[in-house]
Amino acid sequence: MDNEPMLNLNAGLLKPSATLSEGSEALERDVTFTIYSVNEKGARQRIDYRSHKPVWHIGAGNYLLKAQYDLAVAETEVDIMAEQESGPVLNLNAGFLKPVASLSESSQPLERDVTFTIYSVNEKGARQRIDYRSHKPVWHIGVGNYLLKAQYDLAVTETEIEIMANQGTEPQLNLKAGYLKPAAVLSESSQPIERDVTFTIYTVNEKWARQRIDYRSHKPVWHIGEGSYLLKAQYDLSAAETEVEITAAQGSEPLLNLNTGYLKPVAMLSEGGKPIERDVTFSLYETKTDIHGNRRRIDYRSHKPVWHLGAGSYLLKAQYDLISAQTEIEIKPGTGTEPAINLNGGYLRPTAALSAEGKPIERDVTFSLYELKQDLHGNRRRIDYRSHKPVWHLGAGKYLLKAQYDLAYTEMEIEMNSGVGNDIKLNLDAGYLRPSAKIKDGEPITSGITFTLFESKPDLHGNHRRIDYRNNKPVWHLNSGTYRLRASNSSGSHESDIEIKAGEGTEPMLEIEPKTE
Repeated sequence: MDNEPMLNLNAGLLKPSATLSEGSEALERDVTFTIYSVNEKGARQRIDYRSHKPVWHIGAGNYLLKAQYDLAVAETEVDIMAEQESGPVLNLNAGFLKPVASLSESSQPLERDVTFTIYSVNEKGARQRIDYRSHKPVWHIGVGNYLLKAQYDLAVTETEIEIMANQGTEPQLNLKAGYLKPAAVLSESSQPIERDVTFTIYTVNEKWARQRIDYRSHKPVWHIGEGSYLLKAQYDLSAAETEVEITAAQGSEPLLNLNTGYLKPVAMLSEGGKPIERDVTFSLYETKTDIHGNRRRIDYRSHKPVWHLGAGSYLLKAQYDLISAQTEIEIKPGTGTEPAINLNGGYLRPTAALSAEGKPIERDVTFSLYELKQDLHGNRRRIDYRSHKPVWHLGAGKYLLKAQYDLAYTEMEIEMNSGVGNDIKLNLDAGYLRPSAKIKDGEPITSGITFTLFESKPDLHGNHRRIDYRNNKPVWHLNSGTYRLRASNSSGSHESDIEIKAGEGTEPMLEIEPKTE
């Protein structure tokens, strides 16, 4: 019968525990033990970690054992011997820290929303954060000196603490703070504004330089250290400021008077007309001008704007397409101003046709609008140009309107009246020209052919001014009249006078005489 091998594990038992101090009871829970191997150079490698009264069976040898209980840590070397039990007791040399915070020396501890942070501080005073906790924290931490910080909203305080082994430290940190609960009103006698007010709090130094601490909206409440602050309320474009004094454990509920009214403007094309529903832009300016005569623009809005403004005078401008009008307004505290601005204009909706009886052209027509008056050189200032069924809104007055369709062109004077629309049809008095060409006694030419259009009347030197040229199968739209047309290619050329009639097409065939050697 074969012998069965017996393997010697050469192992012992490790059953560690931990205490807060030299003679105290072993901790029953929440301690984590970690075991490491350590090489000749002192580098450690973790083998395993366990908690809640661990027991290891491990090979004989030297190990490093670490115990951690919250923030308290202890380490020791252990020597495991075969068939023997090792029960090291690690002294964490720690106590507990259970801080609270209050708004003043005599007030009750705060129940919630306080954050405590603990730091170590080196010999040079440099701090390093160890941990932070909130809601009635309890730390277990090694003996020594620490810096403890409490923060409740914007209120902050710090204190030095000393932790002693197996003892508790329960400091009460005095935040020396009160609360700030501001509100804002439009005028002295009006109710507090319920929404859309932003409050900003600042510190102010001896030179009156301000530094923003925080800003909040919608019925804010701050908890902040005692002292003097500057508080600002902003509601749309209106603002107010006041100094506030915060006293420990007391509340400050300042009511800031914005001294404000609202502005709700509308615009119409004529006196008594309906307000324009869309596409009107209102711009608000200061009434005073700078040394160059310009006013500073405060804001601009569109689509039924409502402003809340500090009491005073302003210049209000309304712009609707190419029409504008302006008026001075007065804002009074607690009241509304709803001006109706008369733009004194109408709309212009032009179309163009090839003849007086022709249908409007659907595309490719460009309309240009000019001032009627001319400058010293006889030129008119162009106001705007548009295409594809344009609609303009213009102030009352006279204008020059031009229509261009290919090479056909016309212009006319128009007059705009307040609240009235102009649907104008411009007669281009034009037709189209669609020429073709062929070699004499040959087939029509479809490529490699150039058509050139000239004025029919020659100048003093007998030359005809060239109007345009196009290749192959061109189509021109031209004002009625007589023109000279030339067709040319590599074989030769031919010229002919043609007549364009309003609303009609001209499709001449030009015969090219081949060149002779």
